[in-house]
Amino acid sequence: MPNGLSNLIRLIKEPEILISVAGICVASILAYFGIKDSNTQQALNAILTLLGTLSVVQLISSAESLKTRKLVEHIKNDIRSASHDSGPPLKLRADIVSLQERAKDAKDILIIAKTAVIVMRQTEFFVERLRKGTTIRLAVANPENAELMEILGNQPDMGKDAILADLQGLAAMVRRINSKTDNSGRIIIRVFNHIPTMSLVMIDGILATGQINVEILPYKVSPYLRPCLNITVKENPIWYGYFHERCESIWQESNEASKYFSPSK
Repeated sequence: MPNGLSNLIRLIKEPEILISVAGICVASILAYFGIKDSNTQQALNAILTLLGTLSVVQLISSAESLKTRKLVEHIKNDIRSASHDSGPPLKLRADIVSLQERAKDAKDILIIAKTAVIVMRQTEFFVERLRKGTTIRLAVANPENAELMEILGNQPDMGKDAILADLQGLAAMVRRINSKTDNSGRIIIRVFNHIPTMSLVMIDGILATGQINVEILPYKVSPYLRPCLNITVKENPIWYGYFHERCESIWQESNEASKYFSPSK
């Protein structure tokens, strides 16, 4: 069936159109025979029928309009409610409280990132935490996975050589941090073989004071302009549970670091 005819049929099925067509047909028939038979009353009936039809159509249109306005208002209220209750707002990295402040009393810190080289530059902070018995877990992209390095290297923010250089720098930082802890604690490193879409820092994940920082990795956006979320157990329990599961899943599915991150290398 041609599109024009299909659209016409759908239009005719609308209640207002059906009533209008029926009313006009009845009014036309009454007017025709009234004029033919010189019957003034029948002609008047035709006019009344037409006016009645128009009134009914107007009532239906008004009811539909009211229904639409109520629906729009309901949607607006849902949006307002969602924006108030749905969770933490997006922020820039500079607007997030520093890791030193958030994790100053942490018992466990889990960091998941492509290279983690930026966050691990805070060497004195990590040395202090390790000396106080904090467990630091670190999961990064596997530098010995050639296919993964090629894919990550094709992204516009940094090439393969830069990623490998950052991972080499990370290995040196970890060795330097571990060397200053007098064996009171060590950083545990694992490697993953997937393309990361976000960086995660989870602090005391199983405690009531737990919090997770989620940094989204958009296309062609520098690290300092990436949108971030800071999620706590108390303020956002549902989203906290969601990202807590993501953090632990990535950690459990990551592999033990190879000799690339060996303390003696």
